[in-house]
Amino acid sequence: MERIVALLRDFGVSISKRQVVRILTGKIDAFVAEAKQVLRAGLASARWVSVDDTGARHGAVNRVCTQTAMTGSPCSRPPSRSAG
Repeated sequence: MERIVALLRDFGVSISKRQVVRILTGKIDAFVAEAKQVLRAGLASARWVSVDDTGARHGAVNRVCTQTAMTGSPCSRPPSRSAG
């Protein structure tokens, strides 16, 4: 966040870190909805899809990040347990 604030200030914009956070997160629902629509359209029209599940530990909890070839947006969900 500091880099964004510094860049804006270099351009002469008087802005606080808190203002930048509010701008970036204030109306995120529209961006999330659009990202989901793009993913659905890509999945519906793609001839193949590449998927990667990567494990990670955050806050003492095991999580899994799933990425497809059409989106780089990570998610954090508990890992599925294999039956084997």
